[in-house]
Amino acid sequence: MKKIVGIICGAIAAAVAFSVVALADSHVPSSVKARQAVMQLNNYYLSILGNMASGKTKYDAKLAVASAKSLSLVEAEGIDQSTMWAPGTSTAELGDATRAKPEIWSTWPAIMEPIKGIKVSIDAMVNASGTLEGLQSTIGDVGKSCAACHKYRSGK
Repeated sequence: MKKIVGIICGAIAAAVAFSVVALADSHVPSSVKARQAVMQLNNYYLSILGNMASGKTKYDAKLAVASAKSLSLVEAEGIDQSTMWAPGTSTAELGDATRAKPEIWSTWPAIMEPIKGIKVSIDAMVNASGTLEGLQSTIGDVGKSCAACHKYRSGK
């Protein structure tokens, strides 16, 4: 039952994010809007977790677990992002509408290899986030998994 509720919450959050992104410039392809929405969801949940882990906000076990599970639903459980990374949707073609560097497509699919660890690192964080110490000990590995791909985005 908890997994079903988590899936429903994740779907609602994705729908809200997609709706907000849909209001952006109409010249931006929907594939770019969709991948930006996924990244916004990732950032949202990681911000909650990171603020707790660093002491910027009070640790709340229930919120930490829910945020880690939501991140897992978005990133590790199966939103198929393959169609969101269409050729012709980099900074070279779309300028400031995206942060994706053209190198993503010249290194595809090898670019995906280093981030396969994201599922492992997020699963570990889901299992450990019930305590502050567990969250603190696992969030760095999630960040490293994310960083493997973020080197392919512009720094604007």
